Parts: sequence; C-alpha cells; structure tokens
Amino acid sequence: MSGWDMADIALQYVLLMDFLTFVLLCPVIVIRMDHGAAAIMS
Repeated sequence: MSGWDMADIALQYVLLMDFLTFVLLCPVIVIRMDHGAAAIMS
C-alpha cells in the first residue's frame, strides 16, 4: 500500500460520510420545511 492509496481511501471515506450525512439530514430538513410551511399557512 502506497501513501497515494491511503489518501485515495481516506478521500472516498470522507465523501461517503458526507453522502450519508446528506441522506440522513435531507428528510429532517424537508419535514421541518413542511412544518414551517404548515405553520405559515394556518
């Protein structure tokens, strides 16, 4: 394993974590927007 391989794996790991965080946060943001819109409409 060269240093480049380690950097490559680290980068992919960070991107994966970013993606998972985004996927987990998206529904929360959408739900909050829905609640906010409902509060404004009512």
